[in-house]
Amino acid sequence: MINLFDTYHQKSWDLHFSLLKSGYQHPTVVLEDNGWLPEDVTSPYQFMTGYQLSQGEPLYFNQLAIPDFWEIRGNSQEANVWDYHQRRAAIHYATPKHRRFIQQVDWFDKSGKIISSDHYNRKGYRFAQSIYDAKNGELLSKSYYDAQQKEVVVENYKTGDVIINYKQQVSIFPSQVAFYAYYLKEAGFQLDRIFYNSLGKSFLTAFESKEAQNNILFWQEGIGEQLPANMTFLLDSKTVSTQIAVQDSAVFKKIKSMVQPKDLQHFSYLGFLYPFKPNQSFYPEALIVTNSDQIEQVEELIKDLPELTFNIAAVTEMSSKLVRLKTYDNVRLYPNSSPASIEELFKKSSFYLDINYGRELLSACRTAFERELLLFSFDKTAHNRHYVSSSQVFQTNEREKLVATLRACLTDRYHWYSLLENQREHANVSTIDFYQQFLG
Repeated sequence: MINLFDTYHQKSWDLHFSLLKSGYQHPTVVLEDNGWLPEDVTSPYQFMTGYQLSQGEPLYFNQLAIPDFWEIRGNSQEANVWDYHQRRAAIHYATPKHRRFIQQVDWFDKSGKIISSDHYNRKGYRFAQSIYDAKNGELLSKSYYDAQQKEVVVENYKTGDVIINYKQQVSIFPSQVAFYAYYLKEAGFQLDRIFYNSLGKSFLTAFESKEAQNNILFWQEGIGEQLPANMTFLLDSKTVSTQIAVQDSAVFKKIKSMVQPKDLQHFSYLGFLYPFKPNQSFYPEALIVTNSDQIEQVEELIKDLPELTFNIAAVTEMSSKLVRLKTYDNVRLYPNSSPASIEELFKKSSFYLDINYGRELLSACRTAFERELLLFSFDKTAHNRHYVSSSQVFQTNEREKLVATLRACLTDRYHWYSLLENQREHANVSTIDFYQQFLG
C-alpha cells in the first residue's frame, strides 16, 4: 500500500498527516519533485539519482556561483543576478521565503528571454535543469542529475519520451506514466492498494498497476457541472475497484446531487486531521501580521474596540502611518519581528484579523487556524478562505457587524467557542475514528 501524489501541496501534506495520525504508516511517493520534499516522502527522481542517501544543507541565495564581476542583489522575497545594468538571472526562494534558500534559478539571454532553469534541492545540489526555447519560452526538456552532476533522467517534452541511465544501462520509456510504473516496481513497493489525490498522473499511474485493487481517490478539488471524465471512467470500470473520498463537505453535497443513485456507494465524505496546537487560555487580543500599511479600517476598529488589544507585527520596518497607531492604548506594534517572535504573538492571541492588503506573510492564516485563533476577514483582504468561516468574512461596508461579533466573543466565551467550532467544521476537520472506519 502506498500514497501516490502528483505534487506535495498543502492538501497533500494534510492528507499525509491525517493518514499518519490515524496509524497508516505506508510509504508516500510524489511524482513531481521540486527538491524540497519532507524526509519521509520520496519520488522517482530521488530514487534514480540517489539523493535520499546524500547529505547537505540548502544553498543560501548569495552562495550561488556566478561569473566574475556579476553580482547578486536580493531581499526577503526574491533575488536577481546582475551583469552591471543587465539582469541575467532570477533567484526564487523555497518556502518560507524569509530564509532565502534557493529553490530555482531562471537564466536569461541578453534580450531578457528565459533559456534555462536550474533547480536546487534542500541539500544544496542542483538536482535538475529545464531547457526552454528562447523564441517562445516553450519548455523543451528537463534533466535530473545525481550528486556528481551526472545526467540520470531526461524528459523530452516535445516527444514525451523519458530516458534513464540506471544501473549502467540506458532505457527509454514512451511516457512519464510508463516510467513511473517501472519505478514503482523497481523500488519494491507493495502495490496492492494505492491512495491518490488527483485524476492526473497519479491516477494514470495507479491504473497502470495491474496489482492494485480497492484503491482510493481522495478528491480535494472543486466540481463543475459534470463529473470529470476520469472520475466517470472509475465509476464504470469493471477491472479496478475504487472508492472516492471527497474532502470538502460542500463539494460532497454537490456531487451527491449530480450522480446516479447506483453510483452513490462509491462516494464518502472524509475531511482532514490537523496538527492543532491550541493556546491554553483565552486572550482578549487580536493579531495582524503584515508588511503593508494598507490595513482595511484598522484605525476605526481600534477605536470601536478599546477592550481588544491589537498586536500588529511586521518582518520589516513600519511606515509612519502604522507607527502613528501606537498612540492608542490598545495597540502594540512589533516591527522587524522574527518568525519566532511572531510565533509568540500567536500564542498570546485569541483572534486573527486577516484584514491587510498585499501578500500573506508566514502562512499566517494557517498558523492562526492551527493555534485555534478565531479568524476574521474582509472580502477584499481574505488571503485563505479555507480557514475562515464564510460568516466571518465581511464586506468592507459591514465593519459594524464585525465589531459586534468581536464584542460578543469578548463578553461571552461560549459564543467565541461556538464560532471556533464552526471554523473547524468549515475547514473539514475529521477524526481518527472516521479515518479508520473508512479505510479499514
